[in-house]
Amino acid sequence: MTVQRKTIAKGTVLSIGPVGGSLAEFGRILTFTPPAEDFETVEAPELNPQDDDGNPLDGDPVELGDEIFGEFTFETYWDPRHTDATQLDTWRAAKTELTFQLDTPHPTDAARMTFNGKIKTLTPSQLTKREYYKRTVTVIRTSGITSADKP
Repeated sequence: MTVQRKTIAKGTVLSIGPVGGSLAEFGRILTFTPPAEDFETVEAPELNPQDDDGNPLDGDPVELGDEIFGEFTFETYWDPRHTDATQLDTWRAAKTELTFQLDTPHPTDAARMTFNGKIKTLTPSQLTKREYYKRTVTVIRTSGITSADKP
C-alpha cells in the first residue's frame, strides 16, 4: 500500500447548505478540524483483571456502544454585517440541519468529505489591535461521514 503525502488543508473548499438543498461555497476558512469517528465505551477493561479470589482472568474485553457524533470546528473571517455571517446566525437560531462538504484542492485525486450537522456555537475570537474579526464555528455531526473521490 502506498500512502501519498499531500498538502490538503490549504485551499480546501467548504460548502454548506440545508440538507436536501443546494450547497454554496462558504468564504475563507483559516483553520478547520474534521469531525472524529468514535464509539462510546460501554465497559472499559481493567488492568490485570482478577476474580474475587485473586486469580488472573483471561481477557477483559472492551465493549463499544453507539457511535458518538463528533464535532467539526472551523475558524473563519467574520463581518457581522456580511451575508455569510448572518446566514450562519439564522441557521444556528433555527437549529437547521445542514450538509457540510469539504473538497481538497488537488487537480488529480481530489477527495470529498460530506456529512450533516447542526451549528452548536459561534464564538468570536479575541479582538486585538490591527487584526481582523474572526470567529470559530462548532458543528455537531448528525450523520455518518462519506468520503469519496471528488467528481
